[in-house]
Amino acid sequence: ESLEKATQISPNEALFWSQLAEAQAISASAIKQQLTENSASLSAEMKASGDALMKNLMKSAEENANKSVNLNPNHTNFYKQKAKTELYLGTIDPKFDRTARDTLLALTRLSPTDAKITFNIGLLYQAAGEKDQAKLYFQKALALKPDYNAARDQFKP
Repeated sequence: ESLEKATQISPNEALFWSQLAEAQAISASAIKQQLTENSASLSAEMKASGDALMKNLMKSAEENANKSVNLNPNHTNFYKQKAKTELYLGTIDPKFDRTARDTLLALTRLSPTDAKITFNIGLLYQAAGEKDQAKLYFQKALALKPDYNAARDQFKP
């Protein structure tokens, strides 16, 4: 409620939209988990209600994450927050894992020397089963930061 109120008071403040998006994504993910864990004991009406709420939160989270980046397209933290929101949504629908990867790819244009972003892109490619692309991004992360142990551990020439 506080974040929604903040977006109404300051609708051009990207930080509020970004934080609201993450909170909505976390809530949607928690609802999905509850629906899955308690499926046998929930009535059809409760399942439908929970599913509708989850989908509404997912849609709002996606819209609000996009809004935060659109309000401040040159601030890297909003892209990072957007990707984080998309990863939460990815626990419900795997298409958001690809969206998170695309967000991080866009972020590399703003921050081309950030090895951590490149490494995380590699992890997302790896999770999608795209091993050659993953290896390429782990190699890029190592080129940016030769002592990046996490990237070295993932990259097997």
